[in-house]
Amino acid sequence: MSDSPRGAHFAKPTGPRDNEDEQDFRPSQPDLPDFGATQQFSDAGQAFGFADDQSAPHIEPPEPVPAMNVYLGGPGQQTGRGRKQAKRHHPGRVVLVVVLALVAVIGTCGFLLYRSAQAVQADAKVVSSTASSMKDNLTSGDGETLLNNANSFATAASDMHKETSGALWGFAANLPVVGQDVRNAQQLAGIADDMGAKVLVPMAQSLSGVSMSSLLSNGKVDVDAIQSLVNALSDVSPTISDCSKRASAIKPGSVSQVNTYVEKAQQLLSTADEGAQTAEKIAPSLPGLLGANGTRTYLIVAQNNSELRATGGLPGARIPVTVADGEISLGKSTSLGQGFDVNIDITDEERSLLGEAPAVAASWANFTPDFSHAGKYLADGWNQHSDQQVEGVIAIDPVFLQNLLALTGGVVASDGTAVDGTNAAQVLLSDIYWKYPEGAKQDAMFAEVAGLCFDQLMTSLGSVSLDDLTKLIKQSGEDRRLQVWMADDSEEAVMQELGIAGELDSDPANPVLGVYVNDNTWAKMDWYMDLRTTVGTATKNSDGTTTYNVTTTITNRMTEEEAATAPEYITGGSDMTSGRGDMVSLVIVLGPAGGAVSGLSDRATNGQLEGLDGHYFAVSTMPGETETIEYQVTTAAGAGALQVRQTPTARTFTD
Repeated sequence: MSDSPRGAHFAKPTGPRDNEDEQDFRPSQPDLPDFGATQQFSDAGQAFGFADDQSAPHIEPPEPVPAMNVYLGGPGQQTGRGRKQAKRHHPGRVVLVVVLALVAVIGTCGFLLYRSAQAVQADAKVVSSTASSMKDNLTSGDGETLLNNANSFATAASDMHKETSGALWGFAANLPVVGQDVRNAQQLAGIADDMGAKVLVPMAQSLSGVSMSSLLSNGKVDVDAIQSLVNALSDVSPTISDCSKRASAIKPGSVSQVNTYVEKAQQLLSTADEGAQTAEKIAPSLPGLLGANGTRTYLIVAQNNSELRATGGLPGARIPVTVADGEISLGKSTSLGQGFDVNIDITDEERSLLGEAPAVAASWANFTPDFSHAGKYLADGWNQHSDQQVEGVIAIDPVFLQNLLALTGGVVASDGTAVDGTNAAQVLLSDIYWKYPEGAKQDAMFAEVAGLCFDQLMTSLGSVSLDDLTKLIKQSGEDRRLQVWMADDSEEAVMQELGIAGELDSDPANPVLGVYVNDNTWAKMDWYMDLRTTVGTATKNSDGTTTYNVTTTITNRMTEEEAATAPEYITGGSDMTSGRGDMVSLVIVLGPAGGAVSGLSDRATNGQLEGLDGHYFAVSTMPGETETIEYQVTTAAGAGALQVRQTPTARTFTD
């Protein structure tokens, strides 16, 4: 017998019970309404798009129960045709009525749940589409449309939450098999409701009327708008974190598509939570950094990658910049000829491995690859020779400038040279030395281009997509083409959160091999340097550590013809060289935290920097030559895969 009969026919026998074959009366089944609850849930699944998933549970409608002969008389009783029977209630009919009523109720609930699921699906589409549009609104700075979309998101999410909080969904949440999926949908609806009302709408309200063009206009940053955003972020951050935790706690159900939606929500909320927490650490310091609490002075250092230093390049141009309540003013560019001699207090490890160079000359202050030290040394060198004391150092290189000009548009120098997002590095790191062999003319050209680029950035940066600018800053921090040091420890921590502090990697679980270069040609030969480090085969050791075979190559890409015709300013005057075009480099190899480097001790000065295993040695390559350096790197037990960080060179060669 089926567990849930659609109905049963009770037949009364027409004669006494005896040994003869009994005739089974089986009248045709009545046409009952097809309100199977499982079919309704199947329809609801189609409304949500679950039906396409072959893993979704499918329950066949129950088969009708065969008709049954039931004797209603008591033992020993017989009922004849002519005998008047006593009037009595028939239990079978009562059961039939109850079963029919139950089937109708379940069927009706399934139909209503199906209609409810359709309404939820419509709201979900609104939530999805407006969320996608809001990202575009934020990128374009369309604050009014952003707020409208946030309100639409919040309304749809609220309706979705109310719909899934009703009794029908509560009933479905307790069903076998699909109950967990229903509960998951309920939880996601509640999370969306909170995100809409408590996060997106308040943030959109704080961003109303705010865009990159309004945040930065005519060389001034709107500090009040920044402060408003800081306050709004502080208010919504706890809700984002709470929603992320609730999403992470959702258990997988039986329907794969529902699980996919849950996983996507978990990933998005986790990313949002991580971003909000990082922003909350950064945001409170922004007004102060922009001069809200008094004038701030920073030193912009242009690192010249044609004459490499471990952090990037020769700090040839130094420009002070002041910020007062968001108003940015650029000072006069100063060459290294002014204030060359300095007295800097470097660490004992740096002195032991690198010698005295970083301590005695401004041009060598960034011989150390740790910009959290080099930035301080550059500031100390400036402060010892200037009345304008600086509280931070911003180091950039021409490649970063080129990428920035690609967003803002280029400039044209007085000699007709165009400098833009396609050629800034080429012009500033090579062409200028061929065109103006004399140092004075080079300095004048650098100063002019620097001023033009600054003006272009101040007037055009407001029109740049916030998303594009954020990506550029992040990538430039990873490549160490943008590095910032702050004298204030809390502000330095902000730079670390932004990924632009340029400190050495110190996490044994995420091992990083450092390969850094200081020029010793005293020239601009490093425009021709091709620096590559390849991590080869790995061997797992018995103590849990891993040893990698590593190869670093340095290739001099200058041709013999270029070496013969290049100005001496490019080929150099160092007595370390073996002839024109010889590129002399001082290489620093730093092992990963908790690890070590082997195979270099015979050719290098050995020591440590910030506790990392360090090796320092010279390499000389004539035009067209390649120097190959092979060694082994061992990482700490349980560490991840070995990564490589190098000094950012002027060019990246792919052939």
